[in-house]
Amino acid sequence: MEQVRTYDVGQEVPPLRKQMKQERITLFEQSGGYMVPTIHTDADASKQITGLDLPMASGRMSLSFATECLRRFFGEDVYNRSGVVDLRFIRPVRDGDSVTIRGKISSVLPEPNGRRVTIELAISNQNGDTTAIGQGSAVVPSGFFSQE
Repeated sequence: MEQVRTYDVGQEVPPLRKQMKQERITLFEQSGGYMVPTIHTDADASKQITGLDLPMASGRMSLSFATECLRRFFGEDVYNRSGVVDLRFIRPVRDGDSVTIRGKISSVLPEPNGRRVTIELAISNQNGDTTAIGQGSAVVPSGFFSQE
């Protein structure tokens, strides 16, 4: 059983930081079956297709980091049953960037089997530039709240 916790509007989610390396970006893309040069793995392809000189990490990589952050916050038992993430990608993430995923609880609303805890998410790089924004949520079962 998961630890009983409080979930309060305004409460911050512990941040998660990831260091981006081209080798990891390439492995991530290849794990999805992309074996040909793409804007994520090849500088020439990136320049030809996007006009940018360097490859960029795919949005799916930032999405996986946001998912990891929320899974750690809610716990696997809760997040794996009802967790969702929705992000909008604002600027590229590249080799050498350090990205930090931050979140804050924006609402706690009743659901038939507990409460939906919604978190506003923001991902930023080492310069403080926002690379993605969105939200995530999970339905926390009633017995997991300390207020009950």
